[in-house]
Amino acid sequence: MIGHFFWEVAQLPLYTLWRTGTPREIAFALFHCTGGDVLITTATFAAAVALARHFRWPPLGWRMVFTAIILGAAYTIIFSEWLNVESLLRGFPDHRITAHQRQSAVP
Repeated sequence: MIGHFFWEVAQLPLYTLWRTGTPREIAFALFHCTGGDVLITTATFAAAVALARHFRWPPLGWRMVFTAIILGAAYTIIFSEWLNVESLLRGFPDHRITAHQRQSAVP
């Protein structure tokens, strides 16, 4: 959990909150994001354990660890980042370029 917290601290300067947020908002964001990381880690590890038992892989063997890493990365990249970008685009509809607009812009 400490590693997740320091990871969030390291990323914080990349966000506007670092410059515009109050200390309370920054602290809330750190603990909120750390909690999310812990939940993702727990869920992906539990899924990897279930798969390891199902396929009779050795506990904490390379297959189980690899599966946990892939599941965590897949969740983060595919679902979480997509959801954040999609939410951002919904909030700013003028910045979204549709396929029709792209086709009409090509000479």
